[in-house]
Amino acid sequence: MTPDPSARARLIASAVQLFQAKGYAGVGIAEILAAAHAPKGCLYHHFPLGKEGLAVAAVEAIAEEIDRHLQAQLEAGATQAAIILGIATATAAWLTKTHCQQGALIGTIAASLTPETPDLRAAVATAYARWRTRFAATSKHPETAEGDAHATLCMLEGAIIMARAAEQPELLVKTARAWVENRMAREPTPA
Repeated sequence: MTPDPSARARLIASAVQLFQAKGYAGVGIAEILAAAHAPKGCLYHHFPLGKEGLAVAAVEAIAEEIDRHLQAQLEAGATQAAIILGIATATAAWLTKTHCQQGALIGTIAASLTPETPDLRAAVATAYARWRTRFAATSKHPETAEGDAHATLCMLEGAIIMARAAEQPELLVKTARAWVENRMAREPTPA
């Protein structure tokens, strides 16, 4: 019997959705398999490390999706402010659509990392590093670009968590707007 290639995609999609809602520790293999309509052997065929391997693939899929979005924005000449506000607005819409039942996958997974999940820790760290690089590329100040990019990611991740907890997606947009306005106020005025 030939393995079903779409089963891998279904497993990843189901894992993303469940991990976003319940975190890594809150989701069992049986629940993922049921959501993906996949037999148990299918998980280990596609992900020999089991749940952690599947979580790594889920993190990598989200990281790639966001990275492609950021790259497209950069290629289109979007400013850092536009990118930040665009992400906040899109994420707030997603929080509204899911009734705040799903959080940001990378942040949700990062909160549940343990010493027993070294591959997952590495995947999360790699995702954040990729995004920091993209945000740093939008900076007008190379000397502070890396730190500013890190702070921007921390603001977005924290604002997503707080908006979800308060069940007020609009808090994410308000936070991002305040962040952008504060940063623009610090910009030197042209002579």
